[in-house]
Order: sequence, then C-alpha cells, then structure tokens
Amino acid sequence: MEPWDSEQDVTSDRRNHSAIFVILLGASLLLEGLIFAQYIAPSHEAHFFEHDPLGADFINYWTASILNSDDRILDIFDYQKFHQAQTALLGHEYQLRVWSYPPYFLFYLIPLSWLPYQSAYILWNIVTFGLFAATLWWHGIRGSSIILLLLAPATFVNILTGQNGFLSGALFIGGLLCLRKYPLIAGMLLGFLSYKPHLGILLPVVLLAMRQWKPLISAGITILSLALTSLLLHGPDIWHLYFTVTTNNNTAILESGTGFLMYMMPTVFMSGRILDFDIGMIYRLQFIMLVGVMIGTYWGVRHTAIPELRIALVSVAIFLASPYAHNYDMTILSAAIIMIISHADSHGFLSGEPVLLGVSWFLPIGVILLNALGIPISPLILGMLFIYLLLRIKSSILNEPTWSGTT
Repeated sequence: MEPWDSEQDVTSDRRNHSAIFVILLGASLLLEGLIFAQYIAPSHEAHFFEHDPLGADFINYWTASILNSDDRILDIFDYQKFHQAQTALLGHEYQLRVWSYPPYFLFYLIPLSWLPYQSAYILWNIVTFGLFAATLWWHGIRGSSIILLLLAPATFVNILTGQNGFLSGALFIGGLLCLRKYPLIAGMLLGFLSYKPHLGILLPVVLLAMRQWKPLISAGITILSLALTSLLLHGPDIWHLYFTVTTNNNTAILESGTGFLMYMMPTVFMSGRILDFDIGMIYRLQFIMLVGVMIGTYWGVRHTAIPELRIALVSVAIFLASPYAHNYDMTILSAAIIMIISHADSHGFLSGEPVLLGVSWFLPIGVILLNALGIPISPLILGMLFIYLLLRIKSSILNEPTWSGTT
C-alpha cells in the first residue's frame, strides 16, 4: 500500500493524474446531462420534483429573506405559515420544505430579498461557488482542477437543488487553510460555518490536535456575536422557536423522515434506518463511529503538516462522524478529492486509490441510487477513503515534518 518513490513512477503518476481528470470530467458531464434531462423531461407523471422550481430548496432562503424584510420573521419558524408564504410567492403549490437553521443565518440571506426568485437563485449560485472556487485558488489549486470542481457531481447537486454547499465548502476549507498563518481569521470563518453545526463536529478535535487555541477562541467569539446580534435585533421569541420547533423538526427528519430525503444522506445513521435497524442501535453505531473517527482524525492531524492531507482527512471524517449530512454538503468531499489527487501527483498513488477516489467523486449522486435500492454502503466507501488517507499520512511521516503547533 506504499506510494511509488522512483522518478519514473512519479512521472507515471502525473500521467495518471491527467487521465483521472479527463475520465472524471467526461463521466461527470455524461451523468449530469442524463440526470438533468430526466429532471426537466421526466418519463413518468409522478416524480420527486413535480411542481418544484429549479433549485427548489433555494425557495427556503429566498422566502426567509423576504419574510425577514417584511418583519414577519416568526412565520419562518411556523412550517404552515412558512409554506403558505412560499406558495404565495411562487404562485403555485409545491412540496413542503421547512426552515432548519439558526436565526443568525438570516443575516447571510438579506440581499436575496432584493431580487425575484430566478435572479436571486442565479446570484446565490454564482457568488457562493465563486467563494468556494476562490478558496481553492488561493491555496494554489487552479486550471483544470477548478474546471473539475465546477463539473463535480456535488456541484451539480447544489445547483440543481439551490443548496448552500458552496458556502459551507468555502467556510470549511477556508477556515482549515487559514489555521496556520491566519488563526483569528480561521476562527471567524469556522464560526460563520456554525449555521450548519453538524459540519463542525470534529473541529474541536482538529484544533486540539494542532494546539490551536486562537481559532477556538475566535470561533467562539464569532458565534456568540452572531447569536447576540440576532437576539438584540430579532428578540428572544425567535430563539425560543428555534430551540423548541426547529431543532425538534431536524430530529424528527433524522429519525423518521421518509422519501427522497433518506436517499440524500450518506451517513451511518441513515444507512441504519434504511436497513431498518432499531433506533437505539443506530445511535449506538453512530456513536461508535464517531469515537473511532475522532481518534483517527486526532492521530492524522497530529502527524502531518501537509495541508492537503489534513483537510482531506477532516473533510471525509465529517460524513462518518455526523449523523446528519446530505449529498449537497459533499462539495467539501469534492475539494478533498482534488487535494488528494494534487498530492498524489508528486508523491504517488496508493494501490487501488484512483478507483476509490473515482467512486467517492460520484458518491453525491451515487448515494441516491444506492440508498434507493436499499444498499446504503456510502459509509463503507467513505470509511475506506478515510483509512487510505491515514495510510497516506503514515507513509509521509518519514519524509514530512509533524505538526508543531506553532503559528
């Protein structure tokens, strides 16, 4: 399982690198084209997206921003009133979607209320993907890698659903990239990511392993500032509704949600539900996975100073550790795969690694098919990738310095 060391093998790896990019690009275009054709011209009258606008989940953000600007903020947390407002704004009935974010996420959405739905949806995708791509560009990942990111299955899923994976990816990857040189900025970015708390479940482990206290304090101050500002502007009622209604809705979705929602989650928890395990057993399995991933993440982060490997390890680990994650969150995984390929360009691939990377690349779409067929093996695929990353870190220990914790 060791990477190749000779100059000839590294040259061969660079050719493999180019071939992998071409294969992933071509296959991504083909698959996404077929899915989009099915989306806009379904072969059956009844399908999951009937009556939904393009980017259907984006209706949540757009409606919330308008209700906020109209001083009807409490309606956002009442799913019936929220759906009535969505239907009125859209002009026809469509599938129910509920609000699932903390109140301060509304600050991020204020500009959306200034535009009609389609314009706001286009602006949202352009700006958030631009931030995501700029984060990788700043790290030195450019050219064909950015094109690959643009055509990634996770990118396709985000655009099709109108979700926030680009924003989450920019904050998550950006925060981890800034840890060494810009710890205060790193903490701020990770603090802004707290609108999706399940993506931050391993960040304390990372900061502990790196002995990075400034980002931890900065993140805490950022979250507290966002919450207090929301409390002052919106009042305590909105927070009461968040903790009594929104959090309960999120738990209910996780434990008893049905339909297409189940197909979009690549987690251990949802795999257990699809396999009809007892809910208590599912929680125990998820806890065991969380502990194992925490230990592996701590060891991996502690034993490498290579940013690509550290970020890739944490990016994969998130989907194993968290019970609540969706395929549109896997923009983070797409960035991780690009970073792994970039590292392998000069250090070699492990045996079987290119195939695993290819499978993982298409997992944001593949998880839908696998879960729908009752074969929820996404955690197994992600677990294998996590182990490969630990092996890659282990193989680099003799040649790379370990993390010293200095800034």
